[in-house]
Formats: sequence, C-alpha cells, structure tokens
Amino acid sequence: MNKSNYSHEYFQTSQGFKKVLEKVYSQILNYFRKRTVYRYFQAGRILEIGCGQGQFISQFEVQDWQRFVIEPYAKTQNLKSIKVFKTKLEKAKLVANYFDIITMWHVLEHLDRPKEGLKKIYQALKPTGVLILSTPNSDSLGARLTGKNWFHFDWRHHHQLFNEKQLRKLFSQAGFKLLNTKYLTWEYPFDLYHSLVRKLKPGWVLKPFLLVFSLISKPILVPFKEGETIMIVGKK
Repeated sequence: MNKSNYSHEYFQTSQGFKKVLEKVYSQILNYFRKRTVYRYFQAGRILEIGCGQGQFISQFEVQDWQRFVIEPYAKTQNLKSIKVFKTKLEKAKLVANYFDIITMWHVLEHLDRPKEGLKKIYQALKPTGVLILSTPNSDSLGARLTGKNWFHFDWRHHHQLFNEKQLRKLFSQAGFKLLNTKYLTWEYPFDLYHSLVRKLKPGWVLKPFLLVFSLISKPILVPFKEGETIMIVGKK
C-alpha cells in the first residue's frame, strides 16, 4: 500500500462548512458504532484496528474501558490515554486471549491477507470476545450498476472486496461463530449517489433527482441484501 496516497486521502482535513458537516456526520456515525459495541460489552478491553484520527475509540470512557488502537499513521496527540500500536495489523504484537472486543471499520478490504488477519484477531480475543467489522458489499446495487465507477471500488487501496457469502466463509475459516450480519444505511449515506454520478455524468438538473433516488433506495435495498456496506459480527 502506498503510504503517501493512503495517508493523504484518509487523514486530510477539510475547511469551512464542509469541515463542520464532516464533524457532524462523524459524530452520528460513531454514535451508531458505539451503540453496536454496547450490545455486547459495557466495559473491558477494546481494540480498534485502523482508528484514523481516533474519533470512535475516544468515545469510550477511561473508567470503564482499557483502550487500544492499531494505526500505522497515528497522531498520538489525538489519542490520549490510549495504547497505540503504530504499525499494521500484520506486524502488531498482540497478546493472546486479551481483548473483549475488537472493531475494524472498513479495514478488511485493505489487508493483503484477510484470512490471516482474522486468525490473528481471533487469537487476540478472550474466549468470549467479539469482533465487529464493516466493509463494502460487492453484491450491492451500486456495485452492479456502476462497475468500476462504484464509490467503494478503489483499486489503489482496496485489495479485495467481499459479499456476505465470502465474509461468512472467512469468519468460519478463522474460527469465529457468526452472531450477526447487517446491511447498513448510516455508513457513507451518499455513496450510491456518488457512484451514479460517476457512471452517468449527469448535468446539474439531474443531480438532485439522483440524490433523492439514492437516499430513498438505500434503506429499501437493505432487506434484499443489496446495501452498499455490510457489518458482520463474530464471536470466538
């Protein structure tokens, strides 16, 4: 993975009104992610793999949680009272049977060897530990309609993309018992819209109609397993 491209596109900051919108969206997104964690644990040791600037992991209170992150481009000033492994998952030295919960938000698709990565996570979890991850859904409507113009088709950074069947197989091969799969509407709310715009290249008159279509379609697609992203939860 090219470090300069990756770090620039994933950690750059915006200015003005766009920066405010991104901050609000980030807070909403991390609220839903935190709520997912609390369905399984209310305290313990939590490891986030790929924490970015640390907005998600920083939500967890110090008095209840021991917080850890794996992030090769971590800025430690944003991660106070958090144990930082400033490396990639493949090189991180993790203690076996140590963590209660591990999260990976859109990291699996970046791994060169995802099955080996999941096996390493499995070993690091306690006997009752849980892994929660989300990743693009390669069987989504956007992927099928827009092909290489799909918002989540990023050949520079995404080494592999998965559908639900492939994810279930990976989890099983790593030793996990599947607890839940869910197609998400609150991750990347405009991803289908951007995919359609890239594919169709519409004028400004049609863009509002595509925006409305995409926002209405996203929750409708979930029961049909064609949502743009998928979350999967496994237990050791």
